[in-house]
Amino acid sequence: MWAFNVAVLAVAVLIVCAGIGVVSLSMFLTVALLFGVPLAVAGLPVTVVARRSR
Repeated sequence: MWAFNVAVLAVAVLIVCAGIGVVSLSMFLTVALLFGVPLAVAGLPVTVVARRSR
């Protein structure tokens, strides 16, 4: 399950990077931190609640 969540997060960050036109590695890392961390923080409680409600 965690592998699927990480894959979805990676795809979301890549879509955002492609959408804003990332041209360098440092810009990619900045975008990954700005969008990836909040997405992970938002997705973690959902995963925990879904796992506990079974």
